[in-house]
Amino acid sequence: MAPFAGYSISYVFPERDDPYDEEEGEDEDMDNEPTDVDPESEWLRKPVFDVYDDKRAKVATVKIWAMEFSQIRSSFYGEMDAPSDECMQFGFTLFDERGYTRKRFAKEGNACWGKEISGNDKEMTPVFYVEEIRVEPAHRGKGLGSWIVNELLTSASIANELYLERPPEFLFAWPTVLHGEYHDPPIDRYSELQNPPSATVRQAREQVFCERRDKVVNFFRKCGFRRVGDTAFFCIARDAKHPSHKISAEQDALVKEVTADDPAAAAVAEGERNDAFSKMLGQWGVPGHG
Repeated sequence: MAPFAGYSISYVFPERDDPYDEEEGEDEDMDNEPTDVDPESEWLRKPVFDVYDDKRAKVATVKIWAMEFSQIRSSFYGEMDAPSDECMQFGFTLFDERGYTRKRFAKEGNACWGKEISGNDKEMTPVFYVEEIRVEPAHRGKGLGSWIVNELLTSASIANELYLERPPEFLFAWPTVLHGEYHDPPIDRYSELQNPPSATVRQAREQVFCERRDKVVNFFRKCGFRRVGDTAFFCIARDAKHPSHKISAEQDALVKEVTADDPAAAAVAEGERNDAFSKMLGQWGVPGHG
Protein backbone atom coordinates (compact mmCIF):
# COMPACT_ATOMS: atom_id res chain seq x y z
CA MET A 1 0.00 0.00 0.00
CA ALA A 2 1.30 3.48 -0.90
CA PRO A 3 2.63 5.35 2.18
CA PHE A 4 0.22 8.26 1.68
CA ALA A 5 -2.83 6.43 0.39
CA GLY A 6 -5.91 8.22 1.65
CA TYR A 7 -4.09 11.50 2.23
CA SER A 8 -5.61 14.61 0.68
CA ILE A 9 -4.87 18.28 0.07
CA SER A 10 -7.74 20.71 0.55
CA TYR A 11 -7.92 24.30 -0.58
CA VAL A 12 -8.65 26.68 2.31
CA PHE A 13 -11.29 29.10 1.10
CA PRO A 14 -10.56 32.61 2.40
CA GLU A 15 -13.39 34.72 3.74
CA ARG A 16 -14.70 37.49 1.51
CA ASP A 17 -14.92 41.04 2.86
CA ASP A 18 -18.07 42.02 0.92
CA PRO A 19 -19.46 39.05 -1.00
CA TYR A 20 -22.60 41.03 -1.82
CA ASP A 21 -22.85 44.80 -2.02
CA GLU A 22 -26.51 45.58 -1.33
CA GLU A 23 -26.09 49.31 -1.93
CA GLU A 24 -24.87 48.74 -5.45
CA GLY A 25 -27.47 46.05 -6.01
CA GLU A 26 -24.89 43.67 -7.42
CA ASP A 27 -26.10 40.15 -7.84
CA GLU A 28 -23.12 38.43 -9.36
CA ASP A 29 -22.28 34.79 -9.30
CA MET A 30 -19.03 34.93 -7.37
CA ASP A 31 -18.57 31.20 -7.04
CA ASN A 32 -16.26 31.08 -10.06
CA GLU A 33 -14.02 33.96 -8.97
CA PRO A 34 -10.75 33.49 -7.09
CA THR A 35 -11.01 34.69 -3.49
CA ASP A 36 -7.32 34.65 -2.58
CA VAL A 37 -6.16 37.64 -4.64
CA ASP A 38 -3.91 40.06 -2.77
CA PRO A 39 -6.03 43.22 -2.28
CA GLU A 40 -3.06 45.49 -3.07
CA SER A 41 -1.62 43.45 -5.96
CA GLU A 42 -4.22 41.91 -8.26
CA TRP A 43 -1.56 39.94 -10.16
CA LEU A 44 -0.76 38.00 -6.96
CA ARG A 45 -2.81 35.21 -5.40
CA LYS A 46 -1.97 33.55 -2.08
CA PRO A 47 -3.77 30.20 -1.86
CA VAL A 48 -3.45 28.10 1.27
CA PHE A 49 -3.84 24.31 1.41
CA ASP A 50 -4.30 22.00 4.39
CA VAL A 51 -3.07 18.41 4.16
CA TYR A 52 -5.01 15.61 5.87
CA ASP A 53 -4.08 12.01 6.57
CA ASP A 54 -6.32 9.00 5.99
CA LYS A 55 -8.09 9.67 9.32
CA ARG A 56 -8.85 13.29 8.35
CA ALA A 57 -6.35 14.70 10.84
CA LYS A 58 -4.49 17.79 9.59
CA VAL A 59 -0.82 16.97 9.15
CA ALA A 60 0.54 19.92 7.17
CA THR A 61 -0.21 23.36 5.76
CA VAL A 62 1.11 24.80 2.48
CA LYS A 63 1.13 28.47 1.50
CA ILE A 64 1.65 29.37 -2.16
CA TRP A 65 2.06 32.50 -4.25
CA ALA A 66 0.66 32.38 -7.78
CA MET A 67 2.03 35.36 -9.71
CA GLU A 68 0.80 36.56 -13.10
CA PHE A 69 4.04 38.04 -14.44
CA SER A 70 2.30 38.67 -17.78
CA GLN A 71 0.22 41.38 -16.09
CA ILE A 72 3.18 43.34 -14.73
CA ARG A 73 5.95 43.11 -17.32
CA SER A 74 6.09 46.88 -17.84
CA SER A 75 6.35 47.65 -14.11
CA PHE A 76 7.82 44.41 -12.80
CA TYR A 77 10.27 45.65 -10.17
CA GLY A 78 7.85 48.24 -8.83
CA GLU A 79 5.10 45.64 -8.48
CA MET A 80 7.33 42.99 -6.90
CA ASP A 81 8.50 45.49 -4.30
CA ALA A 82 5.01 46.11 -2.93
CA PRO A 83 3.78 42.83 -1.29
CA SER A 84 6.78 42.04 0.93
CA ASP A 85 10.56 42.10 1.23
CA GLU A 86 10.64 38.40 0.35
CA CYS A 87 8.68 39.05 -2.84
CA MET A 88 11.02 41.91 -3.73
CA GLN A 89 14.13 39.78 -3.12
CA PHE A 90 12.69 37.01 -5.28
CA GLY A 91 11.91 39.35 -8.16
CA PHE A 92 15.11 41.38 -8.05
CA THR A 93 17.42 38.37 -7.63
CA LEU A 94 16.13 36.00 -10.31
CA PHE A 95 14.56 38.26 -12.96
CA ASP A 96 15.28 41.35 -15.02
CA GLU A 97 13.12 44.48 -14.99
CA ARG A 98 10.55 42.79 -17.28
CA GLY A 99 10.27 39.64 -15.21
CA TYR A 100 12.37 37.39 -17.44
CA THR A 101 15.01 35.05 -16.02
CA ARG A 102 18.47 36.60 -15.73
CA LYS A 103 20.63 35.16 -18.49
CA ARG A 104 23.52 34.35 -16.17
CA PHE A 105 21.62 31.43 -14.62
CA ALA A 106 22.11 29.43 -17.81
CA LYS A 107 25.81 29.28 -16.88
CA GLU A 108 25.91 29.91 -13.15
CA GLY A 109 25.67 27.27 -10.43
CA ASN A 110 23.91 24.20 -11.83
CA ALA A 111 23.65 25.94 -15.23
CA CYS A 112 20.23 24.42 -15.86
CA TRP A 113 17.70 27.23 -15.47
CA GLY A 114 16.66 29.51 -18.32
CA LYS A 115 13.79 31.57 -19.67
CA GLU A 116 11.36 28.67 -19.19
CA ILE A 117 10.98 29.49 -15.47
CA SER A 118 9.68 33.05 -15.96
CA GLY A 119 6.15 32.13 -17.03
CA ASN A 120 4.37 31.72 -20.36
CA ASP A 121 2.61 34.93 -21.44
CA LYS A 122 0.75 33.31 -24.33
CA GLU A 123 -0.86 30.75 -22.04
CA MET A 124 -1.08 33.16 -19.07
CA THR A 125 0.83 30.65 -16.94
CA PRO A 126 1.42 31.95 -13.40
CA VAL A 127 4.79 31.68 -11.66
CA PHE A 128 4.42 29.63 -8.47
CA TYR A 129 6.33 30.15 -5.25
CA VAL A 130 6.14 28.06 -2.08
CA GLU A 131 6.00 30.54 0.76
CA GLU A 132 5.81 27.85 3.41
CA ILE A 133 5.42 24.11 3.92
CA ARG A 134 4.74 23.39 7.56
CA VAL A 135 4.57 19.69 8.44
CA GLU A 136 3.39 18.73 11.91
CA PRO A 137 6.33 17.42 14.01
CA ALA A 138 4.95 13.89 14.35
CA HIS A 139 4.83 13.53 10.56
CA ARG A 140 8.28 14.87 9.68
CA GLY A 141 11.02 12.73 8.18
CA LYS A 142 8.58 10.34 6.47
CA GLY A 143 8.57 11.77 2.94
CA LEU A 144 5.37 13.77 3.36
CA GLY A 145 7.00 16.96 2.06
CA SER A 146 8.04 15.25 -1.17
CA TRP A 147 4.53 13.87 -1.59
CA ILE A 148 3.03 17.35 -1.12
CA VAL A 149 5.36 18.90 -3.70
CA ASN A 150 4.57 16.12 -6.18
CA GLU A 151 0.84 16.69 -5.65
CA LEU A 152 1.22 20.43 -6.25
CA LEU A 153 3.03 19.71 -9.52
CA THR A 154 0.78 16.93 -10.82
CA SER A 155 -2.70 17.10 -9.28
CA ALA A 156 -5.41 18.15 -11.71
CA SER A 157 -7.82 18.74 -8.81
CA ILE A 158 -5.45 21.22 -7.15
CA ALA A 159 -5.00 22.99 -10.49
CA ASN A 160 -8.77 23.15 -10.82
CA GLU A 161 -9.05 24.75 -7.38
CA LEU A 162 -6.69 27.46 -8.67
CA TYR A 163 -8.68 27.94 -11.91
CA LEU A 164 -5.82 26.51 -13.99
CA GLU A 165 -6.06 24.20 -16.98
CA ARG A 166 -3.11 22.17 -15.68
CA PRO A 167 -0.68 22.09 -12.75
CA PRO A 168 2.28 24.51 -12.64
CA GLU A 169 5.40 23.77 -14.65
CA PHE A 170 7.71 25.00 -11.88
CA LEU A 171 7.70 25.77 -8.16
CA PHE A 172 10.11 28.22 -6.53
CA ALA A 173 11.14 28.45 -2.89
CA TRP A 174 13.52 30.31 -0.59
CA PRO A 175 14.43 27.75 2.09
CA THR A 176 15.43 29.70 5.18
CA VAL A 177 14.60 30.38 8.81
CA LEU A 178 13.45 33.82 9.91
CA HIS A 179 15.73 35.38 12.49
CA GLY A 180 13.90 35.24 15.81
CA GLU A 181 11.82 32.16 14.96
CA TYR A 182 14.41 29.78 16.33
CA HIS A 183 14.85 31.36 19.79
CA ASP A 184 12.97 30.41 22.93
CA PRO A 185 12.12 32.81 24.42
CA PRO A 186 11.91 35.10 21.37
CA ILE A 187 14.48 37.86 21.00
CA ASP A 188 13.38 41.30 22.20
CA ARG A 189 14.85 43.44 19.42
CA TYR A 190 13.89 46.71 21.11
CA SER A 191 15.68 45.83 24.35
CA GLU A 192 18.74 44.73 22.44
CA LEU A 193 18.98 48.10 20.76
CA GLN A 194 19.55 49.51 24.25
CA ASN A 195 21.75 46.65 25.43
CA PRO A 196 23.42 44.95 22.43
CA PRO A 197 24.36 41.28 22.97
CA SER A 198 28.00 40.29 23.21
CA ALA A 199 29.98 38.98 20.26
CA THR A 200 29.85 35.51 21.81
CA VAL A 201 26.05 35.59 21.98
CA ARG A 202 25.78 36.86 18.39
CA GLN A 203 28.12 34.13 17.18
CA ALA A 204 26.14 31.43 18.99
CA ARG A 205 22.90 32.73 17.49
CA GLU A 206 24.39 32.75 14.00
CA GLN A 207 25.49 29.15 14.43
CA VAL A 208 21.99 28.09 15.48
CA PHE A 209 20.52 30.00 12.54
CA CYS A 210 22.87 28.34 10.03
CA GLU A 211 22.17 24.87 11.41
CA ARG A 212 18.40 25.29 11.18
CA ARG A 213 18.59 26.96 7.77
CA ASP A 214 20.65 24.04 6.46
CA LYS A 215 17.98 21.62 7.71
CA VAL A 216 15.34 23.55 5.77
CA VAL A 217 17.54 23.56 2.65
CA ASN A 218 18.07 19.80 2.94
CA PHE A 219 14.30 19.31 3.28
CA PHE A 220 13.66 21.14 -0.01
CA ARG A 221 16.48 19.26 -1.73
CA LYS A 222 14.91 15.96 -0.66
CA CYS A 223 11.67 17.21 -2.22
CA GLY A 224 13.53 17.66 -5.52
CA PHE A 225 14.30 21.39 -5.48
CA ARG A 226 17.63 22.56 -6.89
CA ARG A 227 19.38 25.90 -6.51
CA VAL A 228 18.92 28.63 -9.12
CA GLY A 229 22.42 29.80 -10.02
CA ASP A 230 24.34 30.43 -6.81
CA THR A 231 21.48 32.35 -5.17
CA ALA A 232 19.48 31.43 -2.08
CA PHE A 233 16.44 30.52 -4.23
CA PHE A 234 15.49 27.04 -5.41
CA CYS A 235 13.22 25.65 -8.10
CA ILE A 236 11.71 22.32 -9.11
CA ALA A 237 10.42 21.38 -12.56
CA ARG A 238 7.35 19.24 -13.24
CA ASP A 239 8.93 17.81 -16.40
CA ALA A 240 11.05 14.82 -15.38
CA LYS A 241 13.28 15.48 -18.41
CA HIS A 242 14.26 18.95 -17.26
CA PRO A 243 18.07 19.13 -16.76
CA SER A 244 17.65 19.98 -13.09
CA HIS A 245 16.45 16.44 -12.37
CA LYS A 246 19.85 15.07 -13.39
CA ILE A 247 21.49 16.87 -10.47
CA SER A 248 21.61 14.94 -7.21
CA ALA A 249 21.12 16.66 -3.87
CA GLU A 250 24.81 16.11 -3.12
CA GLN A 251 25.82 17.75 -6.43
CA ASP A 252 23.55 20.76 -6.02
CA ALA A 253 25.25 24.14 -6.27
CA LEU A 254 26.20 26.06 -3.15
CA VAL A 255 25.04 29.56 -2.36
CA LYS A 256 27.63 32.24 -3.04
CA GLU A 257 28.13 34.25 0.13
CA VAL A 258 29.30 37.72 -0.82
CA THR A 259 31.73 39.02 1.79
CA ALA A 260 34.23 41.83 2.19
CA ASP A 261 36.97 39.29 1.47
CA ASP A 262 35.87 39.23 -2.17
CA PRO A 263 35.56 42.91 -3.16
CA ALA A 264 35.05 42.11 -6.85
CA ALA A 265 32.05 39.88 -6.17
CA ALA A 266 30.69 42.39 -3.65
CA ALA A 267 30.95 45.15 -6.25
CA VAL A 268 29.08 43.07 -8.83
CA ALA A 269 26.31 42.22 -6.35
CA GLU A 270 25.98 45.84 -5.26
CA GLY A 271 25.91 47.00 -8.88
CA GLU A 272 23.13 44.53 -9.69
CA ARG A 273 21.08 45.70 -6.70
CA ASN A 274 21.59 49.35 -7.55
CA ASP A 275 20.66 48.74 -11.18
CA ALA A 276 17.46 46.92 -10.18
CA PHE A 277 16.56 49.68 -7.72
CA SER A 278 17.15 52.37 -10.34
CA LYS A 279 14.97 50.54 -12.85
CA MET A 280 12.26 50.19 -10.23
CA LEU A 281 12.33 53.94 -9.65
CA GLY A 282 12.16 54.43 -13.41
CA GLN A 283 9.06 52.25 -13.58
CA TRP A 284 7.56 54.47 -10.90
CA GLY A 285 8.26 57.50 -13.08
CA VAL A 286 11.10 58.99 -11.00
CA PRO A 287 13.20 61.26 -13.28
CA GLY A 288 16.78 60.18 -13.94
CA HIS A 289 16.12 56.48 -13.43
CA GLY A 290 15.24 53.59 -15.66
